[in-house]
Amino acid sequence: MSTSRQYRITSPTIAIFSYGGERTTVTLPAEAIVRVSVEPQAGDQLIDVLWNGNKYLMFAQDLRDRAERIED
Repeated sequence: MSTSRQYRITSPTIAIFSYGGERTTVTLPAEAIVRVSVEPQAGDQLIDVLWNGNKYLMFAQDLRDRAERIED
């Protein structure tokens, strides 16, 4: 995953973690820094994020509503 943009989560947010074919939800805490390879676009439902070295899926709307972009 090419990581180029960072976001700070501003309030606890649900993400999906997949391991061995099993999916589970986790809560990313406020102040967590996530990396994304592309900006979420209108119509995107899920977006890949990288947090603490693990890949998660997040709802793009949650990223727009519950995170702030950190300028590089």
